[in-house]
Amino acid sequence: MAAALGTGAADRLLFRLAAAMVVRVAIYQGLKRWELMAVVAGKLAEWNPGEPGHFISLAYAVRRAESIDAAHAILKRAEGMHPDDATVQFNLACYEAQMGNCDQARANLERATRIVPKYRLMALGDLDLEPIWDSLSVGS
Repeated sequence: MAAALGTGAADRLLFRLAAAMVVRVAIYQGLKRWELMAVVAGKLAEWNPGEPGHFISLAYAVRRAESIDAAHAILKRAEGMHPDDATVQFNLACYEAQMGNCDQARANLERATRIVPKYRLMALGDLDLEPIWDSLSVGS
């Protein structure tokens, strides 16, 4: 396809396709069409693994369509590629807390808040982190 279109035209086409797919992910999330969201987010993560948000969207959909264990595995893979991404760490904290791994949840949350401090306050309102709320304080 790139040879027929020329490299610049192919790149523009792929960029537009990816942008349209990001919109589809948001639409499918709003419609709670988790299987469709997972398919599209999975393609985005495959095509652009440098964007951690695609893995977060994929894990979000897979958690609802399949299981928290499957979603957790996706985020662990994302963590390996993006160890300093606060959103990956925060979401891992949520999943770990829900899976009963409270020490690991606290460790992931600590990493997230070192990178982006606002996540500590957000944690106090996130129901997924309720199992570790008693160990959190705004000042710590």
